[in-house]
Amino acid sequence: MNRIMNSAFRLAAVFAWTMLACLPAHSAVEKDSPAAQATSWESQLLGKSISCAVRLPDSDAEKNPVVVYMKNLPAPRLGELDDETLIKGFLDQGMMVIEADYQGDPRAASPELLPEIDRWYGYLFRTVEHPVDNNWIYIVPEGYAIDGLEHRFIIQKGMDHMYIPDPEVIGEIFSFFDRHLKTEFADVDDLPLQKGLPDPFLMPDGKRVQTFLDWPKQREYIKAMLAHYLYGHVPPWPKEIEIKQVGSELIYDGRGVEEQYTLTIRRRGRSVTCRFLIVRPSLKKRYPTIIKNDRVSFDASPERSDSSQSFDPGAEAVKRGYLLCRFHRTDLASDDRQAGREAGVYPLYPQYDWGALAVWGWGHGVVLNALDQLGVADMSKVVATGHSRGGKAALCAGIYDNRISITAPNSSGTGGTGSLRYFEEGQKPQTIRHHIGKNERWFGPRYFQFADKEDRLPFDAHFAKALIAPRALVNCHARQDYWANPYGTELTHRAAKVVFEWLDAGDRIGLHWRNGKHAQNQEDWAALLDFADHLFFDKKTDRRFDNWNYPNADLPFDWKAPDVVPAK
Repeated sequence: MNRIMNSAFRLAAVFAWTMLACLPAHSAVEKDSPAAQATSWESQLLGKSISCAVRLPDSDAEKNPVVVYMKNLPAPRLGELDDETLIKGFLDQGMMVIEADYQGDPRAASPELLPEIDRWYGYLFRTVEHPVDNNWIYIVPEGYAIDGLEHRFIIQKGMDHMYIPDPEVIGEIFSFFDRHLKTEFADVDDLPLQKGLPDPFLMPDGKRVQTFLDWPKQREYIKAMLAHYLYGHVPPWPKEIEIKQVGSELIYDGRGVEEQYTLTIRRRGRSVTCRFLIVRPSLKKRYPTIIKNDRVSFDASPERSDSSQSFDPGAEAVKRGYLLCRFHRTDLASDDRQAGREAGVYPLYPQYDWGALAVWGWGHGVVLNALDQLGVADMSKVVATGHSRGGKAALCAGIYDNRISITAPNSSGTGGTGSLRYFEEGQKPQTIRHHIGKNERWFGPRYFQFADKEDRLPFDAHFAKALIAPRALVNCHARQDYWANPYGTELTHRAAKVVFEWLDAGDRIGLHWRNGKHAQNQEDWAALLDFADHLFFDKKTDRRFDNWNYPNADLPFDWKAPDVVPAK
């Protein structure tokens, strides 16, 4: 079973049956109806009925795929085709079409629109009043064309079975909603000054999260915020990838296997190929999997700043029964200061404004899909890691891919797990301005507007960390790695821990300190594996993940978790 379950899928699978709005039964359309029939939809979002037109295809099928075509949304139109052409195309494909007129109402904007989409899915999946084939349900914004009917069968524990559209189709649709229908984010100079670390429970309407049911919507809002200001917007994973094995050998005296592969993505008449290497125990089966975005993948040496170290993390991974995969991140997006956007994945997705960190983070998901296709990854036990700029990318991967069980950024600093506004006194701070002229390629287009205006940031690193919850987060850091901001890393960690504890996941967030400087060394890898062993296999460890390096630090926030504790 395909396990792709991004945020769009999760939203599409969450039903609020007791609140379900539905087309009234008396408006059911007769199968031999030759033209559009008028009906209405009780929109809970708008608090009123909206007009709908239902059209049936010229088809002998008892039930038909269905498209809800959302018209007059308060956003730029998607695509260039007119409504008449698109609707005719749907009908020609044998699809029932429901035209829903949202009248340009500003309330029909994401994230508020997403529960409305859920209700449409829920109603159409359950309806017996209309000739709907609930294997094929599409909810699309005006201007969106659907070419071909493909689907994935998704089962979510505790939910009913449901068919939803193909990942690339639904992903692009929700990406549209994310880019154009989200709550508007203010220009930097219009943002209020922030005192201390911002409150992750503060919703865009000025109210605070009160219950567990409020958090998914708030989480989507924060994800959209980070996409807007920090990362840029991320496309869905490619529907198909081509995998080619280019090398294999036994290692570690026959206890392990090293395999070299390439994966190729094709889109818009272009292609990009990414190299990756896996090290695993010699018996081929599915293993708990660690994926690292790396600068190299076809030599055995880990990424590090101290080239005198010779530790091979693959040997320890194999010893403990893990698969370690390292992919060549710069195949997907160059890390050259002079590089433009003509190479890598950028020409395949020209409409997305993502920076290299988001590309590399997205690459974790693409590589994970490849490992799943190869039958070697235990998809219930997945770790994403990276060091330095790779740690920033691993954090981004964990935010946007819910399949990642443990997000493990290592010494990631500014734009990663380090605070953007708090630094240790007496140490040179790595501010946003430092990256201007050096690392613009890493970030989205609006990030550098905050240079020297960090007090207007509506978020800090604790927002990114909080988005991982209730999945697990472990951050390994060196005490003397001052450029990566150990002080700001701990402050934002302790702020994020408030969210984890509120979500009953306080034991799933860890911070590990060691002496030394900027590297992902043997101790860091041992700590990561100990944390994973404990989470995945309940193995005991003497290693502490809650020792503070700055126990007497004044925490720069006074907000607290909501009084209402969510149920487990």
